[in-house]
Amino acid sequence: MYFSQGNQVCLRWSQSLALVTGFALANFATAQELTKAATQKPDAPSDAELVASLAATLGEKGQGRQFFSSFSSLNAKLESADKAANEKTAAAILAKVNDLLPQGPAREAIGLASKNPGKVIAARRLLQLALASSTVKMLGKGKVAFGQLKVEGNKVEPEMVLAQMVIQPDGWFATEIGDPEKALGFRAANHKELNLELPKGDAFLDLGTVVIKPLSQGESAILKGKIIFEGPDDPKDLQASLNIQMPTSNSPTGGYRPRKKWPPPQTIRVAKDSTFEVTGLTPGDQALVFATGKHQDIRKTIHLKPGTTEDLGTLTMRSTDLGYHLKKEAPKAGKIVWEKDIESARKRVLAEGKPLMIMMTATWCGPCKMLEAQTLSDPWVQQFMKEFVVVKAYEDKEVEKQYGLNGYPTLVFTDKVGKELHRTVGYQPAGAFSGQILKACQELNIPADKDLQALAEKGVVKSPPAPQKAPAKLN
Repeated sequence: MYFSQGNQVCLRWSQSLALVTGFALANFATAQELTKAATQKPDAPSDAELVASLAATLGEKGQGRQFFSSFSSLNAKLESADKAANEKTAAAILAKVNDLLPQGPAREAIGLASKNPGKVIAARRLLQLALASSTVKMLGKGKVAFGQLKVEGNKVEPEMVLAQMVIQPDGWFATEIGDPEKALGFRAANHKELNLELPKGDAFLDLGTVVIKPLSQGESAILKGKIIFEGPDDPKDLQASLNIQMPTSNSPTGGYRPRKKWPPPQTIRVAKDSTFEVTGLTPGDQALVFATGKHQDIRKTIHLKPGTTEDLGTLTMRSTDLGYHLKKEAPKAGKIVWEKDIESARKRVLAEGKPLMIMMTATWCGPCKMLEAQTLSDPWVQQFMKEFVVVKAYEDKEVEKQYGLNGYPTLVFTDKVGKELHRTVGYQPAGAFSGQILKACQELNIPADKDLQALAEKGVVKSPPAPQKAPAKLN
């Protein structure tokens, strides 16, 4: 599974692509969590059996899950605290190098690494090359690139450099390449963005030593602005930060390999007069976040240019208490009552002539749980939804085929005969989601709740410009 950065949606690919990437795990658990459970079983497979399974499933379509299970188990064993066991696992992996890697520069690099810096590191590299190679073979397109990253300045560890693949602590990396004509990107705090042009070559591209250099004087950027708060809440709980964003991916799927370590965000300090100014910033895309827990978060991607100042002007944080804007106490609408299944919901819709909201979701989906806990539990949202029949469709393939799935959660509003008239995707706070309800009412040609209308007239709640387009139906 590749993860999409910067949004509140659990993305889903077709089953075949998920198996190709080897990350179609039912609960998005990390490789370490899976292998921890696997190694605790008394009948866990031996090193030799895992390596044999890895070699047998490498590049085999429909075997992605098994390949990744073997890969993650071996990778976890190499990272255990038992050095003797590490060496034993490494030896088992390296013994199958001929089955895991074709003759060429990649295998030669593994052979050299087994002597210096050692067998365990060589085995880790071999596993990463096998993973990239297997993905390329299953997809039937792309190439494998590998190299050694060097970070000048010694202020950033190699594994903290952002790229589409995992970078080892010593800077070594391997990744699948989607388009050899496009660059491979690297980004790190206080360093120049590197977009490395790829060399010509066959299936495996040896990139040699890749150097990412510190920013020179005058190349950093400055960000400034002012933040104001609506509502009576004390802004002392404000958390403000900047996160460097990933470079553009050049993987065959356009995604990124999950990583265990991320660069820490840079804190933004707001002065007593509500202004802020941050200097010495890394140019390129950065994710800006302002959050208090009592206001609607401000989350936006900003693009910083070298040697320039980006002035965001005045940013307003709105109270999440919609009653503040109405000068009313929260209503007692009661919890949203979900129908037990899609058929029950449709029967009720026909009987009562009400519109329907279908929430396509999954038990493992984090943004779905967030939406339920923080937004659908809001008393104002519950009041605005009281005229809708609502139902959750848990990974319901028939529903997803009928309406199309953008990712979890996808919420579809339909009329009484099941015709879709509006949809929204991903987690949204109460105010933004109330705008989606307003839009649904407009598309359904039914009156919206009077308090919702009042919030719209005040400009607190805004109807989105158009429904999000559904993807092609699933096969």
